[in-house]
Amino acid sequence: MPRVAVVTGEDRFSNVLNAIQLIQEDVEVEGRRVLIKPNLVNVETPLCATHVSAVHAVLAFLKRRRPDEVAVGEGSALQDTHLGFRNYGYLGLEAAYPGLRFLDLNRDDYTLIKLLNIEGAEVDAKLSTTALENWYRISLTLPKTHETAIITLSMKNMMGCLIGWDKALMHGRPRERENVRMVDSVGPGERLEMYKVFHRNLLRLVRVVPPSLSVIDGFQGMEGEGPVYGSRVDLKVAVASTDFVAADAVMARIMGFNPMDIGYIYYADKEGLGVGDISQITIVGSAIDDVAVQFTPHRETADELKWKDSSWYP
Repeated sequence: MPRVAVVTGEDRFSNVLNAIQLIQEDVEVEGRRVLIKPNLVNVETPLCATHVSAVHAVLAFLKRRRPDEVAVGEGSALQDTHLGFRNYGYLGLEAAYPGLRFLDLNRDDYTLIKLLNIEGAEVDAKLSTTALENWYRISLTLPKTHETAIITLSMKNMMGCLIGWDKALMHGRPRERENVRMVDSVGPGERLEMYKVFHRNLLRLVRVVPPSLSVIDGFQGMEGEGPVYGSRVDLKVAVASTDFVAADAVMARIMGFNPMDIGYIYYADKEGLGVGDISQITIVGSAIDDVAVQFTPHRETADELKWKDSSWYP
């Protein structure tokens, strides 16, 4: 049974650090190259992005465990990634961790992977070559509702490893810039097909770049019109696990969602990438029921749940 740490408290840094420390025996980073993958989907809206204190907490954990190299890598969906590193105070972390590098994955070399379009045909998508290398990948994100995926957690965070506008291909649609905010640019029929294909594409992605460690900083989350324009939820919880499916399942439950209603959790559990059944997960730290808060879903959630109207399900 995988272990998932759940920690609650009044300090973001302490919550994240303590969550990782509760499962530290599972975290094998000594002598490894470590890539911290935050969520900087938008570089000018702090609530939607991984907080610098959460990154600092991960670095504090790593500093005592002698990894060979540590980098922070992200490919923002909407703006220049380095602007996000600057705006959110990431660059100041170099003083606490000398040698730390910041990588804009949108500017990286790429390797092609196969995703599906809404007709079910395979298309080529550009994936950061750096993300594919032999890194210990830490997906460091926050819990948010989402306009396509219902909620976005550590698996969904790996979408930032796709290059530039190829992120739009995750939705089964072309890569043009105007299609990035997909729910605003298509009709109802295409939208339903996008909801179906998105979860399958995310599964294809995490097979190739799975997180080695998932850390979900829920000190503040986002509900409603996520993943960028929603409202703050003061959750004050951190979750960590080396089973990324289990981490996402536990946080989904904390947010008031059934993990098996989230397509990418359902498929990843079914295909053995991790454990999505809460009854088969060992919780260390706080109990789920003691910290759970019902997030207000995105306004599109009723339609998003129609991903189950698919030949892929069950």
